[in-house]
Amino acid sequence: MNLKLKPVLAEAEGEGILIIPERNCLVRLNETGLYVYKRLQEGYKPEEIAKLMANEYDVTEEKALEDVYDFIASMEKKGLINEKAI
Repeated sequence: MNLKLKPVLAEAEGEGILIIPERNCLVRLNETGLYVYKRLQEGYKPEEIAKLMANEYDVTEEKALEDVYDFIASMEKKGLINEKAI
């Protein structure tokens, strides 16, 4: 994952918060967002993450992939990641 900034990830009870010191802001991640964010950090591609999600949660691979791309678009809109580098 190509991060434009260097956020710090804090986790608690299945959710996360990205702390972005350069912007003096926080971004809350729900359970799905946290899962996707961590897999992206580990170098997984969106399609791979969707397969993992489909195996782990009660969701189709197609729906999982849609969720992954929605998350990436949201993070890109906030200027936190560069989708082209994923």
